[in-house]
Amino acid sequence: MCATIDFETRSGFGIKRGGAWGYAEHSSTEVLCLAVRMPDGYSFLWHPHLPGLPEEGATDLHRFFEYVKSGGLIEAHNVQFERAIWEFVCVKRMGWPEVKPEQWRCSAAIAASHSLPRALGKAAAALGTSDQKDKTGTALIRKLCIPRSPLKADCELVAEHLLGDKTQWRSVVKTKDMLTFIERYAGVPGVKDLRPYREDVEDLKALFKYCKQDVAAEHAISQTLGPLTDEELRVWQLDLEMNSHGVRIDLDLARSAVAIAEHCTELADAEMSRLTDGAVERCGQRDKLLAWINARGESVLPNAQKAVLEHALHDPAWSDLTREVIQLRLDQAKVSVKKYEAMLRVANSDGRARGLLSYYGADTGRWSGRLIQPQNFPRGTAPGSMEDLCDVVLTGDVDYIELMYGGVMEALSSALRGAIIADEGHDLIVSDYSSIEARGLFWLTDDMDALRLLRGGSDIYIEMAAQIFHVATSAVTKYQRQVGKQAILGLGYQMGWVTFQARCADVGIELTDEFSQQVVRTYRSVHHMVRQFWYRIEEAAIEAVRSKQPVTFGKLQMCVTGDFLCIYLPSGRPIKYHLPQVNWVLSKFQDDSMEELYKEARAEGWPVEKCDAHGLNTKWQLSYMGVDTYTRKYERCYTYGGKLTENVVQGLSRDIMAEAMLRLNEYDEYFPILTVHDEVISKVKVGVGSVDEYEQLLTVVPEWAKGFPVAASDGWRGKRYHK
Repeated sequence: MCATIDFETRSGFGIKRGGAWGYAEHSSTEVLCLAVRMPDGYSFLWHPHLPGLPEEGATDLHRFFEYVKSGGLIEAHNVQFERAIWEFVCVKRMGWPEVKPEQWRCSAAIAASHSLPRALGKAAAALGTSDQKDKTGTALIRKLCIPRSPLKADCELVAEHLLGDKTQWRSVVKTKDMLTFIERYAGVPGVKDLRPYREDVEDLKALFKYCKQDVAAEHAISQTLGPLTDEELRVWQLDLEMNSHGVRIDLDLARSAVAIAEHCTELADAEMSRLTDGAVERCGQRDKLLAWINARGESVLPNAQKAVLEHALHDPAWSDLTREVIQLRLDQAKVSVKKYEAMLRVANSDGRARGLLSYYGADTGRWSGRLIQPQNFPRGTAPGSMEDLCDVVLTGDVDYIELMYGGVMEALSSALRGAIIADEGHDLIVSDYSSIEARGLFWLTDDMDALRLLRGGSDIYIEMAAQIFHVATSAVTKYQRQVGKQAILGLGYQMGWVTFQARCADVGIELTDEFSQQVVRTYRSVHHMVRQFWYRIEEAAIEAVRSKQPVTFGKLQMCVTGDFLCIYLPSGRPIKYHLPQVNWVLSKFQDDSMEELYKEARAEGWPVEKCDAHGLNTKWQLSYMGVDTYTRKYERCYTYGGKLTENVVQGLSRDIMAEAMLRLNEYDEYFPILTVHDEVISKVKVGVGSVDEYEQLLTVVPEWAKGFPVAASDGWRGKRYHK
């Protein structure tokens, strides 16, 4: 059993921009209250002395401290925030007892592991728990937890002292909030006595009530869903430690990059204005840029999105001048360069960026990125070593960078990964799983031919290309291998030819309609076991939902438990689908002769019985409640065999990697600090360990995955992160 807690705090630091750890460390951050529900159900609220409100709950708080000291478990929702506040504010400034890492638990992690929304209110609503989040809280937090704006009376006080006339209050510079106002005019008598926050007693009491209700809602979620399994608890605890440890940032490099980018932006804006005769004054003026381009009468751009502009660069319909303007816009629009600013915002005083990973960021259990989002770092195109590149950027010499690397903004983008550096006395040690999803797909579907090639060390991309282009493997060109690679990586999840064609175009491979269709047919023929798997997994899932009985399918087991369809992976971990339903629907796959009738049925909304009577194809459709990938709303999602296949393969690959990360952590010499897609980044003491040993630990095949051809490659160790 756990005690459940929730803090309400206030600060001049923006948590959304700088993260929980930066927020907690900021000098302006303070605790307004702590609500606690003890394991026996006893609840209390503590708050410090506030204007009009003497301290409350001190006796209960000290009893809670004894519980903490005894090793009692403490649960919160999105516990990184509570842990950061406890460590940076409560322990360091207020003298509270420390909470050991193994004492923490998280109801948001539990919700995420059930494929439910991570947000407290949305998770409680999805489950329909008796205790829901108080919807009035957002307004209270905006009112009480961020500094107020300076008022006329505040400015009058300053004007009277500095200008000798309070009626000149409009001449006083109004800062963004009262904390900065007080800091700016600290020398004016009376300014330090001003209250930077709103502190209405009734509003504070309402906030306290809201905090207590949050605890009730958190506890209800935890009780409804139950705790993480022992194995998943170990994974989550490692995630918590990785986020708490953080990664070291080269702040000098980040500052240099920001200064260079600002200088280049000024130059680029001036050049943009010159090239367009003042019609577009800044590279960031997208609408004006689009209007200027289209007004030239050379051709028409539908919008100024990156893909459209990049395509226009190679379109001879546009003049050299127009293409120069487009290139200028693209160079300055590199979002990746802004990540340097994010690094400076996020880094704590020790130069570490924390909280960069989101446990169960995807329903399959895979991690996703937060804050600086290293998962989205560009690969970079600058030649040479990362060390040399970063050394050049550190000079701050724009001309030198341009001489060595050409485009300055591209050089900054390429250096981004190098801003993550090793701790003193340590190296970074990194390796990447080789095509782990493709290997997992072939293992799960018993595609023995593909497994034989992989185990024999063959290049599966070349093998696929040879089939597509009808050539010997020894004759496959670099271009052909790229097509084979896109086929292996994209077509295993029932992707159609139109999407495949677009995917190839995104990486610079232009394919005709006919050839795209041929590639899809070839893949499905060669990997027919994969194709069969799509239909069989969908049938098995539908049977499990309709019959409410357990179904075994290959290496998977399925059953409906409570409100969830659970697909148990070979590791024993389930992927969960909330409130599954099966409905008889009109299929979108029809014979060519039925295309017009199909359109009519869709347009008029025919009932499925009428579709059946007219000979249209119908099918059972599986759906569930989940967070939509695009809308981010919790709504009914419809799935199919290819998507289910993708889910289980990604989940399987994640479990291979998660076990390896636990193994590394237990080995002592290697401590994982970050994971980026299929890559594991760890720290290791200088002179200790080796890349070979590291990759051996990564590729140990678990008992439950016998025969899985796990492989890791491109391992390295060094001082700066790179790809």
